[in-house]
Amino acid sequence: MKEVVLSPSPRDFHAPWLIRLLGSDDPVFSDLSISERALLAILWGLLPCPGLCVLDGWSVSRLARLASVDPSTFYEIVRRLEQKKMLVVSGAAFASRGAKDKTKTYFLLGPAVLSCWPRAYTWQVDLTGVLGWFAGREDQFSARELMRLVNSRALKVSEIEVGVRAELLELLNDSASRNFVFHQCCAAISHAFSGGGSDFLNANILYPRVQSALLRLLRMPVQGHGSYHRAIEDMDLRGLDARSHVLHVLAEEISIVMVGDLKKLLSFVPRSKELGRGSRNMVCYLVGEGEACKMRLDLVTDDSDAGDKFGAHLMARHQQGLLDLPDQLRLKTDR
Repeated sequence: MKEVVLSPSPRDFHAPWLIRLLGSDDPVFSDLSISERALLAILWGLLPCPGLCVLDGWSVSRLARLASVDPSTFYEIVRRLEQKKMLVVSGAAFASRGAKDKTKTYFLLGPAVLSCWPRAYTWQVDLTGVLGWFAGREDQFSARELMRLVNSRALKVSEIEVGVRAELLELLNDSASRNFVFHQCCAAISHAFSGGGSDFLNANILYPRVQSALLRLLRMPVQGHGSYHRAIEDMDLRGLDARSHVLHVLAEEISIVMVGDLKKLLSFVPRSKELGRGSRNMVCYLVGEGEACKMRLDLVTDDSDAGDKFGAHLMARHQQGLLDLPDQLRLKTDR
């Protein structure tokens, strides 16, 4: 495996990290078995670009074949890696045709891995309103409130045919499907961050991914393949029947609401370049359940100077009462 990692390829940016993971003397990975190290290296090695630490769009059977193990062994190794906090796996099992989906989302920047970077910042953010409802807080919101919220010139809820409206309410009230959408929002944020740009939350990566998740919730086919899908705004909706047209417009309107709330929630997140020129990653995922559910956000960089500057910026904004400190800085101020 080391020979494969060191061979020339477009993904040479992962080689130093994978060699460190596979090495036997790194204390961060000292508690891992050979099979656990190997599978973790395979998952990291499949990431398509620098700065990305979320792997999605791969079925369990395909990943098991790559690792030369059967699916049950794959599940067991991943379970052990989760227990050791080396990664976090989305529990949402949902597909657009109503069948159980074997495709999971792997958040590879697990809590135990953060110490591999010189600077790391962690927040656990409260989820309220629409985001809290999609994350599992039933008291936060309702399907009827969401329908009223997205009522607009583009979609007049009162004009939706009664049967379609009843179907929409039934689909939106499925908590497992909403949970799938929230996990996909988290994955979309991490993908957008790795894509960089002057304002990564406005990146073209974000809206298409959220919209494709919403279309799956609404049992609609998704245009495109793999991890990349066409945004609804790029589609010609004129050829769709009335029901499909309503569902596509509804998905677009809901995505606008959700992305807007995510941008407000994560207003303190820096542009990727602000964390230096070296390795920098961001991951966010759901922690807790029900009333206690929150979004955990981790930022890491191997540029100590850039990380310190960002930390000083956070401290200044905290002193102005503008944001909560990440765990690492809060612990320092509490001493």
